[in-house]
Amino acid sequence: MYAAIRTLKAIEKQAKVADATLVAQFRPKVVIRKMQLDPPTHFAFDARQEGIWKVVIQIANIGGTKAVVTDGFGYFQEYKKDYPQKDLSVGWVLGTPLTIQAGQRVDIDYILDAPTFRSYMEIIETSTVLRGKQPARSPIFHGRIRYRDDMGTERETGFGREWDVVQHRFVPLTDPEFEYQD
Repeated sequence: MYAAIRTLKAIEKQAKVADATLVAQFRPKVVIRKMQLDPPTHFAFDARQEGIWKVVIQIANIGGTKAVVTDGFGYFQEYKKDYPQKDLSVGWVLGTPLTIQAGQRVDIDYILDAPTFRSYMEIIETSTVLRGKQPARSPIFHGRIRYRDDMGTERETGFGREWDVVQHRFVPLTDPEFEYQD
């Protein structure tokens, strides 16, 4: 009887190790697939007359098991190395957990303070047209997403994208303080 109990405990322990190994090997990995500003200019904002401005990011789980997104946030800021950052708008903050299955993609909207952001975009777009180049203090959208795997391990993905005023698109930053994955 004692030997049977020891054998069962050993089998349970081996099963837990096997599960942990599988999760580690096929763990979830949340990445940012695309990001867009909607609408892309203050002219388009005025033409729509909806009064809503947002950043839409698409997150994807490229790992082998589900990810449970527990929290996240995003900021739109003016940014230039060695200068203080100027907050423009706080976007999305996740309130309830979001499960993303392996291979699944999900769009998340970061709603911006439309009147403030519209004024800012008008200034930088006009300045860009007059100078013919990207402003020195670039607008960036950055933040992080935290998620959990099946074993309860917390992981984090950071993102940072610079808004290219001329091309009306986000460009990934190469700074590892912004762009990273655990």
